[in-house]
Amino acid sequence: MSGGNLLTVKGLTKALINPFYAITIHEGLYGEHDPLVSKDEWVGANMNVLKEVGPEAYLRTLLNVLEGDYPKGQTDEEEEDL
Repeated sequence: MSGGNLLTVKGLTKALINPFYAITIHEGLYGEHDPLVSKDEWVGANMNVLKEVGPEAYLRTLLNVLEGDYPKGQTDEEEEDL
């Protein structure tokens, strides 16, 4: 096939992982900012959370956060569990 856009397995995986296609990302989550942790630290921490709560709860929580349900100064009592 010449001239067509062929989607690779890696490209398809990236598309499936991207929650942009499933939700409207909250406007407060995008824009320039200085990261608080490195990518490696973020991945390591999230691997631990994933192991603790399981994949379904983790992914549902990730989508909720991206939709704007993220900590905004709540106390522990106000914050819901995963």
